[in-house]
Amino acid sequence: MKILLVEDSFFDVRINIEFLSCYGEVDTAKDGKEATDKFVKQIEIGQPYQLICMDVMLPVASGFDATEFIRVYESMNKIPEDKKVKIIVLTSLNMDFQVKEAYLKGADIFFTKPINPFKIERFLKEKGLIADKKKKVIK
Repeated sequence: MKILLVEDSFFDVRINIEFLSCYGEVDTAKDGKEATDKFVKQIEIGQPYQLICMDVMLPVASGFDATEFIRVYESMNKIPEDKKVKIIVLTSLNMDFQVKEAYLKGADIFFTKPINPFKIERFLKEKGLIADKKKKVIK
């Protein structure tokens, strides 16, 4: 799985790369503008991200602005629903208006920092990005 981690805190980048790298290749962006540029580039070269973990408070363009850009881009380019990138919005603040804003801009889910590995893994399984090892295969 190709993952884009959008985070401006060096400390959070190091911790989250360590956790996320067990699920796939992790690229990073330090602001919303860099994130949208990388998102578009990966689509153009035929290697789109399957997951973006997006901080809210970023320099240049916020996580909300970047999330909205990504959803508009997907819509304008008629990317099928099942091929759209899954976006996890992350913040250290847990205010109602931020949660609402995240979903209005197109986030798939909203989590507060620090990342809870069990919640992230459950989300990845629900979205079919990783296998659920507990499910039995029926032959």
